[in-house]
Amino acid sequence: MVLLLASIAVLFAGPGIAALGRKQPGLLTLLDIAIPAILMVFVLWEILPEAWEIVGFWALGPLLVGIALPSIFERVFERDAPTSRVALAFAVAGLGAHAMLDGAALALDLSDHHAGPLGFGVLLHRVSDGLAVVWLSERRLTRSETWLALGAVGGATAIGYAAAPAVISSLSTPASALVVAFLAGTLLHVTVAHSRWF
Repeated sequence: MVLLLASIAVLFAGPGIAALGRKQPGLLTLLDIAIPAILMVFVLWEILPEAWEIVGFWALGPLLVGIALPSIFERVFERDAPTSRVALAFAVAGLGAHAMLDGAALALDLSDHHAGPLGFGVLLHRVSDGLAVVWLSERRLTRSETWLALGAVGGATAIGYAAAPAVISSLSTPASALVVAFLAGTLLHVTVAHSRWF
């Protein structure tokens, strides 16, 4: 529960980080390099090897789906969004769907009663999510609407977290490893698609 609350708090820090970044542009550049690099290390050296140890080569399938699926949703949202506010609504909905996966990842990571690399990876990339909501809403939403959008993404995280234990309890160890590989792929998507440096 602490990691869930921390992930929502980091999300709500987005406006403050964005404001600080306007005064110190080097901060955003540092975050844009550091967060994806750390996520890549978590996924390739910690998360994926654990899944590989359980299911072997089969971990690659869900990993690749996890990398590709967010990009597909983003393209669909862009194509079907004729106005900027509608586009923003689709983008926030996409972030909300991804946030449910983040919540599930937090619950899955804590299912063995300790926070591991998957949970900390989610926590790190919530910085990017918070900034994404702020940047998407600039000149399109009022300040209160921006906070509402952040709240919607935070609420989706809590829903994913709450729903995950019932799913986790029904999964065998190999199935759990495949889910972890998929979630690792969604984290890698942040690195591959949302950074100017990778």
